[in-house]
Amino acid sequence: MAAAMTPTGLRVLLSTSMSNSGFFISPPMGLVRLQHYLQERGIHCDILDLDLRSQPDYLQRAIDGAYDVIGISVSHYNVTQDLELLWTVREAARRAGRRCLFVGGGQEATMNYAQWLRMGIDVVLAGFAEKRLYDLCVRYAAASATTPLATVVDGMDGCGVVLSDGTIRFTPAAPLTEAEFHELSYAQLLKLRVPFSAYWEQVRGEIGTTNFHKNKFTVENARLFTSSHCPRGCGFCSSQTFLPASQSKKLPIIMLTAAQVMTLLEHYANTYGAKSFLFSDDDFLVGSRPGLERAFEISRHICTAKAAGALPVESHFSCQTRVVNFLHREDGVTRPHWAFIESLHEAGFHSVGLGVETFSDRLLRCPSVNKVGITVADCRMAVDALLARGLLPQINLILAVPESTVDEMVHSMRVGAEYIRQGCQVAVTALMKAIPGAPMLTSRDYAHTTLAWTNPETGRAVEIAHYFLPHDPQIAAIVNQIEPASEEELRRWKANSPWQGGTTPKFLVGLATFIAVCRLLNRHDDAAYFADVTSSVIAEVDRVAVI
Repeated sequence: MAAAMTPTGLRVLLSTSMSNSGFFISPPMGLVRLQHYLQERGIHCDILDLDLRSQPDYLQRAIDGAYDVIGISVSHYNVTQDLELLWTVREAARRAGRRCLFVGGGQEATMNYAQWLRMGIDVVLAGFAEKRLYDLCVRYAAASATTPLATVVDGMDGCGVVLSDGTIRFTPAAPLTEAEFHELSYAQLLKLRVPFSAYWEQVRGEIGTTNFHKNKFTVENARLFTSSHCPRGCGFCSSQTFLPASQSKKLPIIMLTAAQVMTLLEHYANTYGAKSFLFSDDDFLVGSRPGLERAFEISRHICTAKAAGALPVESHFSCQTRVVNFLHREDGVTRPHWAFIESLHEAGFHSVGLGVETFSDRLLRCPSVNKVGITVADCRMAVDALLARGLLPQINLILAVPESTVDEMVHSMRVGAEYIRQGCQVAVTALMKAIPGAPMLTSRDYAHTTLAWTNPETGRAVEIAHYFLPHDPQIAAIVNQIEPASEEELRRWKANSPWQGGTTPKFLVGLATFIAVCRLLNRHDDAAYFADVTSSVIAEVDRVAVI
């Protein structure tokens, strides 16, 4: 029987999923936090970022058997790539007869733990997993090679494992406390080292031109996560269920305070040289009055810090939040919330992401979108107000909303093109992805396609949810062709545009998708209109570049 090792003798590799994010890559903060937590307690830990080129060949080290524990932050968007990585290393370990534990974590693993345990992950850790991963490493190091894995993790919370009879045991995590969240998401960040420089150098080498519309891009960017989870209830999204799913119960949103946020901003600026900051929360205002008050306070603190030299004057900020946060209702009349918009502008906020999703009132109310209480008029009022004050709206649109008619889809595209002409960034998702944890995926009202995969060890077939099928027969008939046709259209436009490298702007991707969809639907007049918009935008960029 092999002797058990000590935890400090354990070697851990944490891997990202492949993000396919193009030139804009950034440190995987979740894994950086996990790495720090392990290393602070004496366990060696490396991070393999599949988007980062300048790093040791950790994958080859894993194949060669250098690690005892391999944790993967799996993603449903890149499930086939994640499975290829997982099984490349699993089979190498099997051939070498090496004991190696494969751990899955993150949002996808938490909400789809049963499927990942069937696809080759040994243990799933749910929710905020810093302490759980450390405890697992300690237990695994102390166990012999013949100890059943279910015994190794017996009594652990926030943990999923396959039992000897083939059933799956999932033990919910203990509720996240406010003190734990502040320790992990604030105090710990002031102690660890984030490898910003490696990412910024890669971005500098790939960025090319960013000269389009009102775009403002700064390489030295840092992301902040200032709340525990998303408060929204969008039918297609899983972010809202991540933490509740890990704990099998609902819980209130936990936020960092404005003072804590400011400490992090100043820390990133003065320690690393960050000049641009992205609040990566799904909803920066967390959908509440305290969230709005916190946002006002953060803006005031930023202005004070800039005046005192604690932040560079040129520092600018981006966030994502809800349309309703930019509206103010008084005396029965809805108007732009000019005081809030002005506070963001004064602080140096530049772009604001808005999950509009569709410019159809009917679709906004459908369960798949579920933005009840918001109208198209509200969306347009918010976008117009941001534009009027010099902020850059980033509008998210989903084309193949299952309940959409062809006319509704084309109308949303035309409004999107109208806003592109005005300088907005419009991020277009052609298909509505079927993501575990999204309310739609548990509804019988929405059919979805699947990807077929076979476990190479057990031979068991697995059906992986892919995207939701449109109800409209015309859209359903072309849905499988939209993504390849859009990619081909984009290649043609890029060949005659300023964006030859990795800096393709979102609006160009969106317009290429609009053209491709209209051609597939034989809406040739609409396709011609979007082609004219694309040509005029590219001509405008070329004209500005010459000046």
